[in-house]
Amino acid sequence: MPPGAPEPVAASTAHLFPEEFPQKKQLLFWGLLFGSAALRAYHLGQGFWYDEIASLVLFFRAPWWDLVSQMPNPNHHPLYSLMAKSFLVVFGEKEWALRIPAFLLGSLTPPFLYLFGARWFGNRAGFLAGAMLAVAMWPVSFSQQARAYSAMILFTLVATDRWLILADRFSKRNAAVYLVAAVAAVYSHLYSIPVIAAQAGCALFLLKHRDTRRAGFRLLVLAAVTSVTMLLLYAPMVSGLYAYAQTQGIRVGKFYPFSPAFVLDMFRAWSSGESHPMRSGLVLVPAALGLAVGGRRNPLFTASWILALVIGMLVPAVTRTFTFHRYYAFALPGFYLFAALGLDLISMRLKSSRGLYSVLAALLILIMAARLIPYYRYGLQGLRPAAEWIRQHRPNAGVLAVGTVSDAFRYYFPSARPMDQGLIPTVPRGAVVVMSYPSTMPKQDLEFLAERCQPPQVFPSALGEDLVVRVYTCDTVLGK
Repeated sequence: MPPGAPEPVAASTAHLFPEEFPQKKQLLFWGLLFGSAALRAYHLGQGFWYDEIASLVLFFRAPWWDLVSQMPNPNHHPLYSLMAKSFLVVFGEKEWALRIPAFLLGSLTPPFLYLFGARWFGNRAGFLAGAMLAVAMWPVSFSQQARAYSAMILFTLVATDRWLILADRFSKRNAAVYLVAAVAAVYSHLYSIPVIAAQAGCALFLLKHRDTRRAGFRLLVLAAVTSVTMLLLYAPMVSGLYAYAQTQGIRVGKFYPFSPAFVLDMFRAWSSGESHPMRSGLVLVPAALGLAVGGRRNPLFTASWILALVIGMLVPAVTRTFTFHRYYAFALPGFYLFAALGLDLISMRLKSSRGLYSVLAALLILIMAARLIPYYRYGLQGLRPAAEWIRQHRPNAGVLAVGTVSDAFRYYFPSARPMDQGLIPTVPRGAVVVMSYPSTMPKQDLEFLAERCQPPQVFPSALGEDLVVRVYTCDTVLGK
């Protein structure tokens, strides 16, 4: 154990809270839990966005057996699909109902990060990291999507906590918890695999030292058992996933490729919910400093965190398939922990009082929370508001849904005509055209909408320009 690192509390694994965790700190835990739940419950019933509708139509409605045996595309998150289908059976196709698993798991994560941080890096860093995770836009958004990102974050964090304890002292109970959490993480989302692979890689280094050789061997055996279990669960789905990667994955990869700019943009988004240089920098600087602090206090966690990101990013770089920031959501808890550690370091170097530290910590939390305002205002994607606007303002118009959004929009507007091949060569006079994901649309279609149609009614998205929904009224007739 490196000098200065908090001692792991192996004996505390039978209890919710670490030893010497007084009632005042337990109140902070419950405050984080209820605060996180409140932020995630607000607007939980907002309209679905594209991926949620695809998951609902292709998977949540499917027979139970299909959910564990087929994967025609990676939109399928098996464990989440099973949970969402359970709520669908009970409550029907209501937005809030299908998001309940994400809401519950996402609400639990900030207080658990507090416990994790308190155990391995100290109470102050743990609480600040938990508070940042509680109010940050992306974690809140993941908790309001009928998708598996909040499950991936929580389950990988639980697995990492048990893995660190097992590296210090082995027990069958902790090994069982690790196995369940790791398998649940990967069965929730395939991009949890880099976390497990990174932990196995770090276990190899433990074999080099006599004092840690036995722990390293046990962790490798546990990783092997976890891998075999994951392979058995995913075995029926491998052929479908491979076929998708070889066809559609490469095609979509042209629009959403991996690049160094992607990495920088991801960290900026995690810092402030958007790529705003100044606000992002106020979080990125402490996070960079905290990475060095984490490397000294707990090199095993820090090394596994970095290695997981590297492995995860090698996948799209080597296979030339698409990637999104949300695929690396497993790294969010560590990122906020490093930011909290960096603030600790800055506070110590400035020899500041507790009051100044509290001010700086509050500033970081406010930077995170500020992005919640436009998120609550604009939401995930305006498909449902766009459909409601058309019914109110253009009730008799023919509606065309163009590009990637075509099938998803028909969930809220069934009579819309899908234009999967683009608008050209014909658009009926007076047609209403609904579009989103402009980066995937033909250039001539974008030019037609801009030049020959009325200025659009815009339904913004807090998650990026590609998800903005635009509704055009077109008076020009093409193809005649």
